[in-house]
Amino acid sequence: MNYRNLKIAILSALALSATTIKAQDNLLPMMPEVPQSRQTNPAIAPACGGHFSVPMLSLKGGLTNCFSWDDMFSKTSGDSLNIDLDKLSDKLHGDNLTTFQLNDVILGFGFTVKRKTHITFEISSRTDMGMTLPKSLLDLRYGNWDYDSNRPISRSLSDISFSGRSYMEVALGYSRAINDKWRVGVTLKYLAGLMSVKTNNFEIEIDNYTNGIYYEMNVRTKADIVSSIPLDVTLDKDGYIDSFETMDNFTGKLKPLQNSGFGMDLGVQWTGEKLQWGAALLDIGSIKWKSTTNRMYADSDFKFRGINVNEAITDPDYEREGSYFDELVDSLEQTVKLKYKRNIAAFKTRLFTQGIATVRYTPKQWLSVGAVGKLSRVEDKVRTHINLNAAVRAKTILTYMLSVGYNTGSYVTMGTGMVVRCGPMQLHMMTDDMIGLMKMNKARELTARFGINFLIGRRSLEKAKKADKEESIGWGNEPSESSPEVLGVDGKPM
Repeated sequence: MNYRNLKIAILSALALSATTIKAQDNLLPMMPEVPQSRQTNPAIAPACGGHFSVPMLSLKGGLTNCFSWDDMFSKTSGDSLNIDLDKLSDKLHGDNLTTFQLNDVILGFGFTVKRKTHITFEISSRTDMGMTLPKSLLDLRYGNWDYDSNRPISRSLSDISFSGRSYMEVALGYSRAINDKWRVGVTLKYLAGLMSVKTNNFEIEIDNYTNGIYYEMNVRTKADIVSSIPLDVTLDKDGYIDSFETMDNFTGKLKPLQNSGFGMDLGVQWTGEKLQWGAALLDIGSIKWKSTTNRMYADSDFKFRGINVNEAITDPDYEREGSYFDELVDSLEQTVKLKYKRNIAAFKTRLFTQGIATVRYTPKQWLSVGAVGKLSRVEDKVRTHINLNAAVRAKTILTYMLSVGYNTGSYVTMGTGMVVRCGPMQLHMMTDDMIGLMKMNKARELTARFGINFLIGRRSLEKAKKADKEESIGWGNEPSESSPEVLGVDGKPM
C-alpha cells in the first residue's frame, strides 16, 4: 500500500464516520402528549384513551459526529477547497465514536385501561451501527521519524472498532399509576436479527527502531471480525480473502427466527402539582446470532529493513519478475489481508443501552421548562448529553419547543419540535439541530423525527380523571371548610 492509497483509506474511513446517523430523541421525553414518548420512558402514559400510529410514517433518523465537513477542508486564495488534515486533527479526540440508529414503526397502537393502566404494542424495524476511529490514524501523516530528536517514532492504531446490526423488534409495553404521583413502566421486547457485523479485535502496531546502523520497521496486525450475513467469499491461492459479495437471493437467505434475542426498557415517573421528573433505562438486552455466521481474522507480522539500493540501480523500475520490490509489496499486502471461516459458533451483540433522566417544571398551563440528561453506551464507549428546553402549549391543539444541548465532543446544538393536532389526527416533527439542517456543511448533528398518530378518547379520559379527583375529595377525606359537606339519604350529614 503506497502513501497515496494510505491517505485514501484514512479519508474514506473518516468520511464514513461523518455520514453515520443517529436520532438522539432529546426533545421527545419532554412531549408526553406524543405516544412515541414511551420509547424514551416506558412509564409515560399519553393523555388519550387510545392511539394508532400510521404504518411506515413513524420514523427517526439523523446525523451526529464530533466534526463537520468544513473541519476537513480549507480554502485557498482562489476559493478552491483543499483537504486540511491539520485542521481536522484539531477537531478530533482520542477516540471518535459515531453511531447510526434508524427506527421505523411498522405497526403501533396503545390503549388505556381503567384510567390507570396504559398498554402499547409495536412492531418496528431497527438498524444500529457504531464505529470508533482513533485520532492516531491521522498521526500517520507525519511519517515515522522525529527529525528534531533524530529518532524513529512508533505508531499504534489499537482503538478501531465497528458494530452494526439490523433486526425486527416486537415490543409490549405496560405503564401503571401506583397512586396520584407515581407511575412505573416496563417494555418487553422480542428481537429477531436479520444481519450483524462486529469487530472483536482490530489493531495495527507499527514499531520503528534502529538495529545497529540499520533502520527497521515492524508492522503487526491483529483482527477478528464476526458477522451474520449471507456471503459468497472468494479466496486466493494462499487462503486469504480475495473478494466477497452477498449471495444470490440475499433477502431469502436471512433467517430472523434463528437469530433471536430479548430486550427491556424500565422507567419511573413522579408528578407533583407543577414539577415532574422521570428516569429510564432503555435497550437492556442482546441478540444471539446463529444463522450464516462468518469470521474474518488476521494475525500477521511484517518486517521491513529498507530497500536494496544495488537492485534499485540495476533495475530502477523494478520490472524484473520476483524483484525485491515485488516481494516487499506482497509481504506488505499480507499484513492487511484476512483469512476466512464459515459457519462459526454463535455470537452475541448487545443493544446500545441508554440511561435518561428528565425534569420538567410547569409554572403555567401553557408554559413548561425542563432538562434532559443522557448516558449512551455503544460497546465499551460511553457518551453524555445534556439538554435544556422550553415549550409553549395552546391547549391540545399546538405544542412548540426550543432546546439547547451540549454533547460529548464539546459542541452545542439548538433543537426545535412541534406537535399539531387536528381532530383525532396528531402530527409531530422534531430535530435536535435546526441550524445544521440549514447549514449542512457546518453540521455536526442532523437528526429528525416525524410521525402521524390517530388519538382516541382524550376528552373522555380527562373528564374521567376530573371525576376521580372530585370523588377522592368527597369520599376519601374528612369534610372541611374547603370541602363540600356530604349528605346521606335522609338529608343529614354523614
